Amino acid sequence: MFGPIQHRAGVETVQMRVNLPLMRGTIGRAGAGISRPMRWSTLQTDSLLRQALIDNGLRQAAPRIAHLICEVRARLQAVDEPVAPGFDWPLTQDDLADVTGMTPVHANRSLRILCDIGLTMLDRRRVHVPDPDHLAAFCEFRPDYLHRAHAPSDPVR
Repeated sequence: MFGPIQHRAGVETVQMRVNLPLMRGTIGRAGAGISRPMRWSTLQTDSLLRQALIDNGLRQAAPRIAHLICEVRARLQAVDEPVAPGFDWPLTQDDLADVTGMTPVHANRSLRILCDIGLTMLDRRRVHVPDPDHLAAFCEFRPDYLHRAHAPSDPVR
């Protein structure tokens, strides 16, 4: 039905998203298997899909990009990557447009709005977020759908 390419992407997704602390709690127990981590992974994937539908269907352009920046920042914090004073932003304007469902021109203008109002700063493929709570409020970002990320106001490592 899905073919080998779709299956391969599914396996990679599971490998990337399995919560290792959750697995550590089940491995080694009598009758423990992969079902609990797989169930967790499925729930998280569903949660991410719902959030993506909301982002692309309801948010205006600038908040959509702001939400993506908040999500990337939260994901980096969740794996103990430093996010201050900024973090790598390898996306080109075309990549950003594809991810957010916009044209490159619209993505560029919307990103410029975020920079002009002081919510973000871009410098040599790095994004700086001077006030994470303000950016999160602007796009109504709540990291609970990630099921593991730190809140924007959590201490920055």
